Amino acid sequence: MQTNFPALIQSIAAVVFLVAALFPAACNPPPPVARADSTGILDQVIQNRSLSVSLCGLMMFNDHGQNITSFKEFGVKNVPLTWMDTTFMGNTTTNLTPHKQIVDHVHGIATANGRFLQHVSFWQEIKEDGLPDVIFDITVYAIPMDGSGNSTLATAFAQTGDIKKYVLGIDYIQDGVQYCGIDWGNTEQPPELNVQFAR
Repeated sequence: MQTNFPALIQSIAAVVFLVAALFPAACNPPPPVARADSTGILDQVIQNRSLSVSLCGLMMFNDHGQNITSFKEFGVKNVPLTWMDTTFMGNTTTNLTPHKQIVDHVHGIATANGRFLQHVSFWQEIKEDGLPDVIFDITVYAIPMDGSGNSTLATAFAQTGDIKKYVLGIDYIQDGVQYCGIDWGNTEQPPELNVQFAR
């Protein structure tokens, strides 16, 4: 008996085509989902559970009409974070008296690749009998992240000297004393900005 090989090949090809039509997923698996963060840095950043931010330097204030200069630091420490995609926020309260508390706040957004913080706002307020009074409110932006994989410190940034480019705004007024400016170019007491996440 002679086998008709061309007809047999056509039959096999028809069966393969039919299977591919009925089960496209088995023959053509979907392409992998593209990730904005191909480096994995964002994955590390969003694992952080607290944030400390501080800004210090030789600052100028107006104290009831009198100009004064003093080295000052504004900051919040170990504020627990809640993440929603690339946005984070959090606050922590310290009780001074049964009726008076200090509340530290942070809010910010990381870039999709985790290499920068688009902005970070940190502020502190005093609440007395439930009424808030903001002490300082500072916003920094375009903060580069180092992407470290350290298990206890995922990302950190510390910069002295030319940090004016990272500072968007500083507001402070307390008991009649108002912030007026900072000596950005001071070399003996240079301004310093620290942004430190921790897990």
